[in-house]
Amino acid sequence: MVLVIPSPTDCGLPPKFTQWRTGQADAISVMTTAPQRVVALCQPTGAGKSPAYVAAALLSKKPTCIVTSSRALQDQLMEDFAEIGLVDLRGRANYECLMKPGYSCETGYAAGCPYKGTVACSCSQAEMRAATSSLVVTNYDKWMAAKRFGQGMSHFEQVIFDEAHSAPGAIARAMQTTLNSREIEDGLQVDFPKG
Repeated sequence: MVLVIPSPTDCGLPPKFTQWRTGQADAISVMTTAPQRVVALCQPTGAGKSPAYVAAALLSKKPTCIVTSSRALQDQLMEDFAEIGLVDLRGRANYECLMKPGYSCETGYAAGCPYKGTVACSCSQAEMRAATSSLVVTNYDKWMAAKRFGQGMSHFEQVIFDEAHSAPGAIARAMQTTLNSREIEDGLQVDFPKG
């Protein structure tokens, strides 16, 4: 089934997107009408993937999380789509902690920050915004951590994995366990090799 795709602005994209590039409307049609649960599209750099998948998300009217491989791509998506309600969510190391100047929320969390989990915490604020938004961008590592630790990412009905070739590395990082020498010697009762 081929769907007639409205103009970018009629789909809800910002006014700077005035017309579709070659292949974008077809990609949106595939994303919005495919009966399969998983749809994979392979498009070259410059094809206009971002406006296409954001338009598909808007047309579907389903809460959508866009997962991408880097903070730079998150920045680019926020620059292009914040005005239509896109919300950004990153790991704790990307937010400034109120407990002590120079601390990130990651450092503050480990140090027992009294603000963690409250509306005063910038990381918690971002997580609360993401938990109530219908259009969120995050990165693979944050997505894996949120799914692993249940941090408010369960309301999404669809997920767009941009730069999907980065997903296996993120899965591997999420599954790894790192032990230091003391944990090996004390916890596992194994002598750690010296030198």
